[in-house]
Amino acid sequence: FFFFFFFFFFFFFFFFFFFFFELNSLI
Repeated sequence: FFFFFFFFFFFFFFFFFFFFFELNSLI
């Protein structure tokens, strides 16, 4: 359960970082 939560948090952080990077590149 803890491992699943950590994996979900890591995936969310990676997705947010990728989205921010793409947004910065677009502008």
